[in-house]
Amino acid sequence: MLNSTVNQRITKVYNNIDVKELCDSLNVKQNWCRGTKRGKYLNLPVSFDIETTSITNGDEKSAYMYIWMICIDGITFYGRTWGEWLDCLQVMHDSFDLTGKRKLVIYVHSLQFEFQFIRKHLTWLSVFANEDRKPIYALCDLNIEFRCSYFLSNYSLAKVADNLTQFKIKKLVGDLDYRKIRTSETILTNEELDYCINDVLILCCYIQEKINNGEPISKIPLTNTGYVRRYCRSMCLDFGRGNGWYDKYIHTLNMDVNLYRLAKKCFMGGFTHANNFYAGKTLDNVSSYDFISAYPARMCGSREFVCETPHFVKVYNEEQLNEYINHYACFFTIEFVGLREKDGMRFEHYIPSSKCSNVLNYRSDNGRIVFADLLTISITNIDFEIIRDFYTWKDYHIIEFYIAEKSYLPKPLIRSILDLYRTKTELKDVPNKESELMHAKGMLNATFGMMVTDIVRDVHSYETDWITTVQDVDRQIELYNESRNRFSYYIWGVQITALCRRELFKAIKELKYDYLYADTDSVKFINGEKHYKWFDAYNRNNKKEMFKMCEFFSFDKSMVEPENIHGDKKMLGEFERETPYERFKTLGAKRYMTMKNGELSITVSGLNKKVTVPYLKELANEKGIDLFDLFNDELYIPKGKTGKLTHTYIDEKCENDIIDYQGHTTHCCELSCVHLDECDYTLSMTEQYINFIKERQYYYEIL
Repeated sequence: MLNSTVNQRITKVYNNIDVKELCDSLNVKQNWCRGTKRGKYLNLPVSFDIETTSITNGDEKSAYMYIWMICIDGITFYGRTWGEWLDCLQVMHDSFDLTGKRKLVIYVHSLQFEFQFIRKHLTWLSVFANEDRKPIYALCDLNIEFRCSYFLSNYSLAKVADNLTQFKIKKLVGDLDYRKIRTSETILTNEELDYCINDVLILCCYIQEKINNGEPISKIPLTNTGYVRRYCRSMCLDFGRGNGWYDKYIHTLNMDVNLYRLAKKCFMGGFTHANNFYAGKTLDNVSSYDFISAYPARMCGSREFVCETPHFVKVYNEEQLNEYINHYACFFTIEFVGLREKDGMRFEHYIPSSKCSNVLNYRSDNGRIVFADLLTISITNIDFEIIRDFYTWKDYHIIEFYIAEKSYLPKPLIRSILDLYRTKTELKDVPNKESELMHAKGMLNATFGMMVTDIVRDVHSYETDWITTVQDVDRQIELYNESRNRFSYYIWGVQITALCRRELFKAIKELKYDYLYADTDSVKFINGEKHYKWFDAYNRNNKKEMFKMCEFFSFDKSMVEPENIHGDKKMLGEFERETPYERFKTLGAKRYMTMKNGELSITVSGLNKKVTVPYLKELANEKGIDLFDLFNDELYIPKGKTGKLTHTYIDEKCENDIIDYQGHTTHCCELSCVHLDECDYTLSMTEQYINFIKERQYYYEIL
């Protein structure tokens, strides 16, 4: 059994005898756990990883594995060639007597990388992927199943190590310079070997913790969402299994192809955008509020979810439209004529241009429609309410319109979410409960993802190459409607994000021109003292609505307002005030720099703040300019300072004589590979957005 101290680990240089001795010594008869229809699984933590070197010769790119590591129950073996690795797998297959009914699972963090190197070395019986080149699991003819632990954890390997509660091990950094060219004959230092071994050991510890917590390998789901789906399904279907009421209810909520396609078009994610009047400006003393568990709050506290299958209706006039909007859950496609931003609401624009069609003569605010002579969009009644607050139009035409009665989500589904929220709150900061806290937190965060899993997904499979099979929409909808395991309804997921956007826009509408930036469940603004009372009033109303839901379902009020270990009550769905930023600057969505308690931070999609921030400090010091002045359009971050790598997938055979950094010449060959290259980054704003900002800040004297 893996030692919890992990500093007494045994590391052996690979050879068949060592591997066979270990495998034979493990009492596998006591370690088989029954799985699903796919057979039994060996209940041992096993992990696999490789290290590679990337070569660029002119325009030709290639990459080669120079060390592989397999950790079995805390004991690590490594080798330098694929031949050794295949021998190792064969020994494991023979020693564990693996058959079609008995399988071994090997976890790999980010399987898509390793699979590209190993895919032509083995014969694959079954590969499951959510898209091409992203396998979730891959079963080979040795009855060894490789699984992606990133899909299971949703965390980087370093974060996985940080979240371990029974093992004290951290990911090593800085001991392996990836820019050095290495081959299978390169002599590795003890520090480099420790770095390699540490990665598979972390993963082994991660799986062992799950086993220790009562999860045999056969019960560990393929993805993080699988945990919460299993839990909520049990709560919902078992809750009503006595009389079958839940099963009967959920199967009154069905789809046809037209409704499914409309719902897909209505779906929008979180709202992330910046007030155009402040883009590019450095501001002091910036307030920030975050929703507490925004999506779970909407799932529990909103009485606007469909409780019947939406049905088609015709809309003949505006009075009828308003009646439907005010009293029903609506899903419709509308054509706006002469759409314009409202006077006094120029600080934000709601309609995403990416969701529109047939758009004529329009203006965009960094991807959001400012005005358009004509556009068509599919929305919910909730979206329409926001659009009505921020836009005017000359005319409109309804293309299709569906309505449904609305109510709360079903009681057992809400109960399962509230149980997770209470558990997360009560376990926070409790000594020796870190593992349970991480589990509850991950489950709560996954409740929304569970709700928006697409009904119709193309099948991505692998034989000798990747194959995408387009699914028959009619058949998939039919299977969805008939499924006896179904406990949720896709349209609920569409409504959740819309409801969350509406709550966010309530704050944006209140803040008006003090509003700076919003991102799904948070809002940032200036002149905080003017608005704190509004947030207090919002929280009082949120509390009232949450208690009303508790009364409706006969829940104890503590379910929505549990106490943490410090005796503080944490109301679900409240706006929580954060420590203000001393300085703040945004260049648009997902692009901002902050200073809080003297600590500089950046949020830019495509940059790793841990790597980039130190570089920016050095650059600002070198140029003798303010950091916030440096953070501007056309800021260039060179290779090695972004923390990001470009992945190039190579499907052809690569074969070369490679000279490593120590002077050894080795003949290297890969059947397929992934080339990694440090990438640079230019923080560029589009010319259209720059001109829009300049015009707005010139014509409207807001600041």
